[in-house]
Amino acid sequence: MANKAKMQGIAPEKVMETVRIVRFAGATKVVGDAEPVFEMVQSVK
Repeated sequence: MANKAKMQGIAPEKVMETVRIVRFAGATKVVGDAEPVFEMVQSVK
């Protein structure tokens, strides 16, 4: 990805911002997928 971005002249700051957005989206998905499990665990108590 870094080589492709460099070849296309994309600024390093833009690449880093994209990486941050993707990481945040991934983390948000993990938490969203875990919410039903959390609810089930709480209802067992």
